[in-house]
Amino acid sequence: MAEVAAFYKKQGKTLYDGLQSIFETYGYYAEKTISVTMSGQEGSAKIAALMEKFRQEAPTEFAGAKVLQTEDFKKLTRTDAAGNVEALTTPPSDVLKYMLEEQGWVAIRPSGTEPKIKFYIGVKGNSQDDAEAKIAAYEASIQAITKD
Repeated sequence: MAEVAAFYKKQGKTLYDGLQSIFETYGYYAEKTISVTMSGQEGSAKIAALMEKFRQEAPTEFAGAKVLQTEDFKKLTRTDAAGNVEALTTPPSDVLKYMLEEQGWVAIRPSGTEPKIKFYIGVKGNSQDDAEAKIAAYEASIQAITKD
């Protein structure tokens, strides 16, 4: 850290300036986890039904961002938008991951210890505000899907 601080100090910059320069070069990345509680036997059934719905009726987009690939870690398959399927070699798990345009992604899994379904969102933005706006849009899309 001291070497990095010295490097930027020689350029008349602070560590914060250096960090902003890195973001401007490589993008602003943000992630968020959304947990939706669904208690009792009815909740457990709804979680299972949601996972099955996402498997059988895979979304083609989240908040306008097209799904480029779907990874199903239960079936151990990766399917692209054209329908081409390849095998995954990871241990099986009840997880779905959607790779989106602009290096975004959404992953979904039931909690193993709580009556919850969890959604994980990852985005790349051109600015911090852009990344935060994408997170908010994906979150709204997920809330619309799970509100029923």
